[in-house]
Amino acid sequence: MDAVIVCLPVLNEVNAIAHMIDKIREEGFDIIVTDGGSTDGSLNIAQEKGVKILYRSGKSKAFGMKQAMYEAQKLGKNFIVFIDCDMTYPTNRIKDLVEGLNDYDLILGARHRKGMSIISRYTNVLLNIIMNSLFRLKLQDGGTGFRALRIDKFQGLLTIDGIDLEIEICGIAGKKAYRVKEIQVEYYPRVGESKLTYWDIINALFTIAKVWLRKY
Repeated sequence: MDAVIVCLPVLNEVNAIAHMIDKIREEGFDIIVTDGGSTDGSLNIAQEKGVKILYRSGKSKAFGMKQAMYEAQKLGKNFIVFIDCDMTYPTNRIKDLVEGLNDYDLILGARHRKGMSIISRYTNVLLNIIMNSLFRLKLQDGGTGFRALRIDKFQGLLTIDGIDLEIEICGIAGKKAYRVKEIQVEYYPRVGESKLTYWDIINALFTIAKVWLRKY
């Protein structure tokens, strides 16, 4: 537990952030918030709750995730959990992901597709088919926003600054034959507006190609 920290990427999540912080603390984990320039009071809540905040004003979620990994190492942490700050993922399953980190390098909280929108569902299926074929993986949900990983296995290898960093992480794991595991988790309707765009889906396809062509 002391070697793990949970990262909440945030951008205008005022209706969810207090709940997420409280629930993660109930599970016994330290928290880092990485904020992309929230203007709705999200940061005020995080500050009131005494959470460490990393500022990435105007920069992407991926930039914040990489920023959090470096900060976690400075704090002496070996493992990091990423969970979207919109109440879509069950915080009480964080421990289930963390428990496997002694035996695996990357553990994904695979969403039940029934909770996803139709567009997200079919996009997710397509991306998984491509990734599994190219990287010899057996993933159901390579794009999940709920994952735990060993920091040293990915530090310095991540280059993507868009929302498709999750895809790059899975591609690297496949190319380097890392130990990967998926755990099925519930997926709930999000609180707040979705940040996903069609351009993000196109970028994800380009990211798959980039990782496949790159040497590590």
